[in-house]
Amino acid sequence: MTRPAALVAPVAPAVAPLAIAVVVLVATSTAALAAQIDLSLNLLHNGAVASNGGSWELVAKADGGAANFGLMSLSVPLRGVNTTIASGLPSGTVNGDDSAGFGLFSNTPTGSGRLITAAQTPVMPDPDSRVFFGVGTVENGTPAPRATLAGLINSPWATGDTFGDSDWDVAVTVATGTFAAGADPRFGLASLFDAFVFDDMNSVPSFSSDTIFSTLIRTNISGSIANGDYNENGFVDAADFTVWRDAMGTGVAPGTSADGTGDGMIDDDDYDLWVANFGLEIPAPSLATSSSSSLAVPEPGTAWLTGLAVGAIGLLLREKRAPRAALAPACVRR
Repeated sequence: MTRPAALVAPVAPAVAPLAIAVVVLVATSTAALAAQIDLSLNLLHNGAVASNGGSWELVAKADGGAANFGLMSLSVPLRGVNTTIASGLPSGTVNGDDSAGFGLFSNTPTGSGRLITAAQTPVMPDPDSRVFFGVGTVENGTPAPRATLAGLINSPWATGDTFGDSDWDVAVTVATGTFAAGADPRFGLASLFDAFVFDDMNSVPSFSSDTIFSTLIRTNISGSIANGDYNENGFVDAADFTVWRDAMGTGVAPGTSADGTGDGMIDDDDYDLWVANFGLEIPAPSLATSSSSSLAVPEPGTAWLTGLAVGAIGLLLREKRAPRAALAPACVRR
């Protein structure tokens, strides 16, 4: 396309949502709902180009009801992610070598992806084991002071939201990993979600599994550069022409500067893209449209808490809850 001598504003096209947030509500108990756990899968595409691979982080926060004292355990299925996954949850030791915090973390395959499971391993009835109460409820969370606490990992937690949304400042990073180019990371089967939250801070704390999940997918793909908004101010206008002109002929990281086509080169194709979209207003990622649905799930098994059933968590289950048929050692619900 031949560049015009004078700037001519084409007709602005209709605006299409560029970043999609998906909300799924999953009930994990048929009893009255006691707490809500909000999950956000944050996708960071390399170069902010949708077709590129990148990294992801799963963050969680607990809202209301019995969740005032934070997350005790969590099971979350993911699809479209690479197999290597790292924990971001806080842990440490008390009384020399007793585990405290999220001492259990596993990443196992499912038929359609990966199942992340994590749980705290409090030492009962030692109150020092309560140093990690409040995970997912406290901004810039730090362990409660205990003289015997040592070996801190991932503390403080909840150090601020990746996308600058203050609603997520109390969220703890559950896990991190990567995804391949062309992958479509998302949450997995509703039946695989499971969780417990603390509902008091007694020496032998009680907890509840009466929980609903709210899931959200957020991404760094704002759509601005990919639509000709080269100065990323939310509008495709004359100022973006200046950015393109000044960068013309240079190589850049794909999807940055005025590389609207994402090929790593500022050229005439990027100019043509700007002309085609002149006048377009780009919605910010935080204002992306969302869709929601509600899924009822049968009473979940707690078998994924295995390893804990022999010892502290088993003690809690026996003392604080009626036996559950699904509580069995050495298996993971799939």
